[in-house]
Amino acid sequence: MLGGRLTGRTQDSGSWSWGSNPCLPVIKEAIKRWGTKNLGLKILSVITAGIIWFHVVTERSYETQVKVPIKWKTLSEGIVVTKEPPGSVEVRIRGKGKELVRFSKKLEINLSFSKEEVGWRKIILKEENIKMPQRVKFEVVELIGPKSFVIRIEKKGKKTVPIVPKIEGKVKIKLLPTRTKITALRRKLRRITKIETQEIKMKKDSVWVKLQIPEGVESEVESVLVILRKQ
Repeated sequence: MLGGRLTGRTQDSGSWSWGSNPCLPVIKEAIKRWGTKNLGLKILSVITAGIIWFHVVTERSYETQVKVPIKWKTLSEGIVVTKEPPGSVEVRIRGKGKELVRFSKKLEINLSFSKEEVGWRKIILKEENIKMPQRVKFEVVELIGPKSFVIRIEKKGKKTVPIVPKIEGKVKIKLLPTRTKITALRRKLRRITKIETQEIKMKKDSVWVKLQIPEGVESEVESVLVILRKQ
């Protein structure tokens, strides 16, 4: 009667097992030869099967959540966005697997602002704001958010102000030039009446000294020539 163990008995030598079977080396050699025979063809078959599997799987539709970057620009000179939009928006999209793999990171939201929109503005995003890659159409399942945000657009202005030397004592000096044209936000420009130099130390008859330009201000002149006047 056959049991769970592969053992048997011969008339001559008592019990035996597969571990002492003289045919085992022959069987191992046959398996080894089969495994290495036409190895290149077998590898090619595995790769081909993998490609077919990948094609079939990625032809199906899937959903995924992606971060869509927000890109913006100003259409008019002399305006600046001082409170900017967020960097990205979370969106859930649906599409073919292979297209999601290739193009899901190429989505973007483009915004543009003009001088007619100066002030505080609430931007409400819609599905049509999402720019798709050419020849690819994903279905926007959900615009997760932020769905809206507030921005601030301000105008810049220009004016000419005097350059004031910063020097200790009663040293007589001459500045070249004596004035500079600055550009800044209008609300900031109203508070600026002058631009000072850095501290002047006259170790010779003339030195170049940089201006102390406030943050957010552009100046046509960045440094001045300081000339010591003869007594």
